[in-house]
Amino acid sequence: MIRNRDVLNSLPMLASVLGDQYGIEVRIGGSEAKTDGKTIYLPSLPLECDRDLLALARGYLDHEAAHIRQTDFKAVKTARMNPVTFNFFNTIEDWRIEQRLAAIFPGCRQNLHWLIRRLFLEDKRDKSSGEAAQSSALLILKYVLLTVRAWDVPELWGRVSEIGQSLDQLFPGLRAQMDDILKDVQTSCPDTKSAIAYAQQLAACLQDWQTQNSEEQQDRPPDENQPAGRGTGNQQDHGKTFQSQEDGTEKEGEENGGPPESASDVQQAGSVDKAATVSPKKASEELGSLFVMDSAQLPKGTGEHVSESLEEQACKNQGDGINVAIRGRMHLEPLSPEDKLEALQASIALRTRFSSLLQIQTQRRCQPARKGHLNPTNLYRLSIGNPKAFQKEGTHTGLDTAVHVLLDASGSMRGEPMRLASLACYAVGKALEHAKGISVGITAFPAFSAQSEAVFPIMEHGQPLTDNFQISADYDTPLAEALWWTLQVLVKRQERRKLLLILTDGQPNTWEPSVEALRQITRVGIEVYGVGLSDCNIEKLLPGRSKIIHKLTELAPVMFDFLQRSIMRRNDG
Repeated sequence: MIRNRDVLNSLPMLASVLGDQYGIEVRIGGSEAKTDGKTIYLPSLPLECDRDLLALARGYLDHEAAHIRQTDFKAVKTARMNPVTFNFFNTIEDWRIEQRLAAIFPGCRQNLHWLIRRLFLEDKRDKSSGEAAQSSALLILKYVLLTVRAWDVPELWGRVSEIGQSLDQLFPGLRAQMDDILKDVQTSCPDTKSAIAYAQQLAACLQDWQTQNSEEQQDRPPDENQPAGRGTGNQQDHGKTFQSQEDGTEKEGEENGGPPESASDVQQAGSVDKAATVSPKKASEELGSLFVMDSAQLPKGTGEHVSESLEEQACKNQGDGINVAIRGRMHLEPLSPEDKLEALQASIALRTRFSSLLQIQTQRRCQPARKGHLNPTNLYRLSIGNPKAFQKEGTHTGLDTAVHVLLDASGSMRGEPMRLASLACYAVGKALEHAKGISVGITAFPAFSAQSEAVFPIMEHGQPLTDNFQISADYDTPLAEALWWTLQVLVKRQERRKLLLILTDGQPNTWEPSVEALRQITRVGIEVYGVGLSDCNIEKLLPGRSKIIHKLTELAPVMFDFLQRSIMRRNDG
């Protein structure tokens, strides 16, 4: 069985297991991290993913899977929220769906909490700092985001308090109104529609405050004590006025009488000092301009932050990273009577040699037992107080094995190599289809797909074998992508032993990714063997674990050798 720690250290296996657990599809490849509401896409990440990157990918899968499972996308579309309201909604909904997912899968809770710490505490690059410097009103969105996240990660309350002090100076009374709404969110937010309603309340709260503040500014008489030159909000800056000079520099106005202060010193003062430099009128204007910004100017949510981090670490040359094939399409036809007869003859030879060892491996033997058929030779046991006077039939450890055949159907296989490979796959499937304890799967690559490199399962594990093994060879040899896909299939199989057999005639498109895929496959205990079809390239990929054949009659001895070395070994050692 594949261990949990092996799954956690391999991106393709991690994506496969989590996707299967959450009931969603996960694809790895390309340059973007995104979701379309049904499928989660991860970019092509480096072959050697460190633990931090794997944890980031896992947190992203948990987060986006929670959206797919819990968010009512139809309600979101119907609401037609403006960017500010949607930003509030996204913050609330992120928290809500993560709570729901953690209630179903408790193990993902610590992953999500790690992700929050990683994004809002450990990552020093504040992706919204530039916008916050331009508009103080953006601090409101950031305050709501950090407040909601602090419910799960208390370490964030320090940053929440700092931003809250700024808001109290910029927008007096607004924070208390928002906190009342957020308390209701924390205690009762059962679904997406509720999250939308709370977001609309927060947006309305901002608009009401802006309207009331504008009216107060109009009704307020001029301040007679205000010094000359401080009447305009655009020039007021914490009691100092900066005037442009001919040389392009700025210096403090003469009315303050103090030494000049550089612009960099003012910027380093932080958000709290910035709050003191903005007049109430200016703050009101910035709050009004908040509702005309587009979504790209607003602070990003959890999903957007993680998506950007993953895309930054994606491979620039996608062929050098991890790319997993998807299911594609392939045209198959039944074998001709002549080819089928030839394949059956090969399968008979393979099955005959295989069944002799199978009989030895699964032979029955009688064991003393407390129940079963009475064994007269064991009656003496009763006189000495041993109740095992019966007998039962016992067996050796069974052949609990999954065999998967990966067939190269690239353009270089056209003609006799493709025919030989197709008949070999059919012969292997026919020889093993009735073997008790053995599950067989056969996959051909490449298949047709407009989106990515693809494979086509000719025979899936547990399905009956058909005669549709006449295959048309075409395209190139994306072996690495096919190997990652096969790894995802085998990692979910419950058999104790797993064997992968590769039939190919040429060199893969990408060498290093193919070697890394084989390394990870063997590292988790899957045994890999190769059959080269009149070509020795497979021996470079699998030295000591590959054979070369030139005709179908050579298949039985080669397969018998593999089976004898692998499947026929006792599962307990």
